[in-house]
Amino acid sequence: MLASAPRTGSTWLGRMLAAEGDVGQPKEWLNGMQMRDLQARFAPSRASRAFAACLGPRTAPLLLWAPWTDAALHGYLERVRAVRTSPTGWFAIKLHGHHRRRWFEDAGRRFEDYFSPACIVRVRRRDRLAQAVSWARAMQSGVWVSEQVGHRAPSYDAGRIARCLRAIARDEDDWQDWLDARPGHRRCVVDYEDLVADPMRVVSDLRAALGVAPVSAPPAEVGMRRQADALSAQWIERFRREVGRV
Repeated sequence: MLASAPRTGSTWLGRMLAAEGDVGQPKEWLNGMQMRDLQARFAPSRASRAFAACLGPRTAPLLLWAPWTDAALHGYLERVRAVRTSPTGWFAIKLHGHHRRRWFEDAGRRFEDYFSPACIVRVRRRDRLAQAVSWARAMQSGVWVSEQVGHRAPSYDAGRIARCLRAIARDEDDWQDWLDARPGHRRCVVDYEDLVADPMRVVSDLRAALGVAPVSAPPAEVGMRRQADALSAQWIERFRREVGRV
């Protein structure tokens, strides 16, 4: 399980891990904005899947809506596991803190009734201001990964960046408290800055922690690029100048 906060490189890391094909596909299987579409696409019968395909990704989630009871969530996750477990037996998930809280703590469910991770990978970012700027830009533009097309141009907003900084601090503390309450799980830590500097070493180290062979060549092309640019640098400098060093 990749235990992450937004804008930490967790999607990039997940794609690199998935590209090898033998340790699962750590995607946001519990992202509420995607689950209805996934539920339709991974329906248990061929007829249901064909019907959902005819409806399309926008209509199917509306017409195939049903309450997320405990049984429905169990059934959904079992179907995802059935089609997204690697041939070597690994199932992987990427989980932001707000996804975990929504489906487990806030819903009165025990995480352990649904998952028992062999390894929890804590994905974080040392430069929280850069993370907050990236988050603020993504929320305005709608561009969460580099291949997406934005719906509006982002504009500098010190208040939004400050709110993102506070949310990051809360999320980091929350993940740490959650992990401290589960000392029995094997865990690793990946910092965004290390991933950017040497992705092959990071991926190889994670694979070694999982007990699988390290990669012998650079991670496969995953169709993503870093989104930080001159505009991000300008916003960071302006925020520090106006608010003080963070």
